[in-house]
Amino acid sequence: YDISQRDFIIREFPELSSDGDERQLTMNISDFNASDLIKDELNADKFKCEVSFSLGKGSYATVVLMGLFGK
Repeated sequence: YDISQRDFIIREFPELSSDGDERQLTMNISDFNASDLIKDELNADKFKCEVSFSLGKGSYATVVLMGLFGK
């Protein structure tokens, strides 16, 4: 298929149009913290790890979590 970014511009419905943009291949993660494994108070016999971090604009936390926990 020969698709370009121009194919996503709909002059009749500009509110539906998208100019599109490319995302970075890598993302910067800052202020990363992870706790030790601790008992999960909501799920008996399970453990949890609390994580926190900051990402730049356009980055998704789910991508980081999938990379950390393999899902």
